[in-house]
Formats: sequence, structure tokens, C-alpha cells
Amino acid sequence: MLYIAATFAIRCNPASKALYDRLIAKGREHKVAVVAGMRPLVTLVNALLRDDRMWQPQPAAEEAIACIPPRSSLSLRGGSPPASGP
Repeated sequence: MLYIAATFAIRCNPASKALYDRLIAKGREHKVAVVAGMRPLVTLVNALLRDDRMWQPQPAAEEAIACIPPRSSLSLRGGSPPASGP
């Protein structure tokens, strides 16, 4: 679950993307760079729980929403949608 959150953060959060790009440029493997991105997420969650706060996205969060694909383009099977009709 944390791996999925980290990959999403890399795609949509500029700070996470910068960390990932920096590690890839140093020659780290993809999985190593993603796992390194998990630690800031855990630290953030711990701080939110400690302070009894809710997540408040930064003003640039509108850009992050743009990276979420529309629901109709999501497919669990990975294929094209079934043809309708006879």
C-alpha cells in the first residue's frame, strides 16, 4: 500500500518527483528510488497523527489532480472495453 502511495506521490508531487529524479540521476534503481520516497510519506503521516491534524494540500494541489486519469480510462483487465451490440 505504501509503495502505491509513493509511486503516486512521485507522479503528482513536485517534491517527491524531485527526490526520485535526483536518485535516478545518481544511478539508483527504480525500486530503490521509490522506497526512498516512502520515508517522507511515513514521516508526514506520523506528524499529522501526532498533531491531530488533517492533510491540507498546498496551493499547487490543483496540478496534482490533473495527473489522475479519468475513471473511464482505468481498466483492471488492461484491455480495450468490450464492444457493445450484436
